[in-house]
Amino acid sequence: MINGCEERCTRAEADDIASSVFEGIDSFILTHETSVGKYPAKSVEQLSKVIAEAENVIDHQRVFEN
Repeated sequence: MINGCEERCTRAEADDIASSVFEGIDSFILTHETSVGKYPAKSVEQLSKVIAEAENVIDHQRVFEN
């Protein structure tokens, strides 16, 4: 999905995104392949959903204290 060719992202792609969020990534860049694929808007939607879910499980107070 994130490659723009499928309607949904794979479990591995979602895991990569979530892991990046947990490591503190500041931003994501979707590639040219995504922007010219069948589902560019859905790619952005899926990316946003996975990021939001990953951020919901972070203990922000503990991260701040560390």
